[in-house]
Amino acid sequence: MKPFRFSLEKVLKVRQVETMKAKQSLASSQLVAGQAWVSMERARAARIAFEAEWEERRKRRMSAKDWVESGERHEGLIQSEKNAADSLHKALRIVAEKRAELEEAERREKALDKLREQQYEAHEYQERAEEQAVTDEIAQNVRRVAKGVG
Repeated sequence: MKPFRFSLEKVLKVRQVETMKAKQSLASSQLVAGQAWVSMERARAARIAFEAEWEERRKRRMSAKDWVESGERHEGLIQSEKNAADSLHKALRIVAEKRAELEEAERREKALDKLREQQYEAHEYQERAEEQAVTDEIAQNVRRVAKGVG
């Protein structure tokens, strides 16, 4: 019996490597997205904390200079939060792209794997057919010998 050899084995190996790289790339992009989310939450918390502090200071009557400085700081915190949100949205878009790339890589690998299975089944069928042909030939020879002897 000859061993099974998949003619596209090297291509399948390349597809498997592509799938592994796509998984790693997705994991990396998810990590970046997680870090962006943490940054946005920190910026939001800083803005909220400042707004609470600012409200307390307003109740105690702030000077015009304090008003201006507080307003500028508040605008800066709002801008930081917007920048962090933009970074998060960009990171989430990248995660979606990487997920799509992974799905495509897995689909290509699965198609080749299915083709390999089909070729293996055809190989096994051919091997059984050849073995059956040999067995049938032996049986016919035995019958011929038995008839000639009988």
